[in-house]
Amino acid sequence: MNVSLNLSPGQLSKLRNGHGIRITPMMTGGGVDIMIDPMTYKNLAKKLEMGKGAIMKLGSAEINMNKMGGSDLFTGSGNKSGKLTASKKQRNGEILLVILSIED
Repeated sequence: MNVSLNLSPGQLSKLRNGHGIRITPMMTGGGVDIMIDPMTYKNLAKKLEMGKGAIMKLGSAEINMNKMGGSDLFTGSGNKSGKLTASKKQRNGEILLVILSIED
C-alpha cells in the first residue's frame, strides 16, 4: 500500500535506517510516497482516524520494497556531488580536522 506523508529530511533518514518516527494526522495527504505493509497501513489508519498520532517504523522487508520500487523515500540519500566529507578529532586538547574524501 502507498501512503503520502509530509516528512522532513531527518524523518526520511530515520525511516531509511529502520528507526521509528511519530506520524500525526496533520502529516498525511502530501509529500513523500512510501510503500508500507497492509497491516502497518491498517494500524496507522486506525490511529489517524481517531485523531491520534502513531509511531511508524519500517521493517527490513518494507525498506527493501521502497528501495526496489524507487519510491521517494530513497531520493536524495547519500553524499551529494562536490561535497567534502570530513571529521573532527580531539587529541590532548587539540582539535584535528581529518579529510576523508572529496567528491566531484
